[in-house]
Amino acid sequence: MKGQNLRTLLWTVGIGALSGLLAAFLVLNLNPVFAQQQSELSQRIKSPNIQKVEEAIKQKIDLLQVKHLQILNRGNKLIAELKTNNWGLPELSFFDPEFNKERMRLAIEDFQGKKYPYLVMMDNDGNVLANLRVSTGGATFLTFYDSAKKERIRIESNPEWGSKIYLGHSDQTWCLLESNRMTSELVLVTPAGRQVIQPVIKGK
Repeated sequence: MKGQNLRTLLWTVGIGALSGLLAAFLVLNLNPVFAQQQSELSQRIKSPNIQKVEEAIKQKIDLLQVKHLQILNRGNKLIAELKTNNWGLPELSFFDPEFNKERMRLAIEDFQGKKYPYLVMMDNDGNVLANLRVSTGGATFLTFYDSAKKERIRIESNPEWGSKIYLGHSDQTWCLLESNRMTSELVLVTPAGRQVIQPVIKGK
């Protein structure tokens, strides 16, 4: 009989303790006063630097200044990079994420104190396949290379000297069309020899 009374007493005490904890939890979380105090406490614990970062994220970014910017895809593979080269000039590169190789670069080169833009496209081995650049005097060059790094197609436009188109199948077979202010000339070269088409004199 005494054992049964003891068990009843223990059950009563346990249920009362759980009820008290539940009531305290509800009061602390549902009462606005306690909820506000809890929120203020969490804000005091949070680092001021974290608060500044969160505020910056929420605000519209009008200016972003970085020295080196990399863009990754969903697989955390590098696909684009914006940086400065050794001369402090900008370079924008695009990468093939499968091979982690640079495939295209848009940049500016320094030539005797003057800045000229260029665009190059590369294969997986880093060899330049196509090159578009502006040079001194306003000349523009578009060049294509083969896998052996040989120049096979070249288009040149020069405001002072005229224009040239070079088509080369190999070192022994190629043709050149050149036009300036006075003449136009077509040169054909094959293993059998070199043939020059008679220049056409343009009107003055």
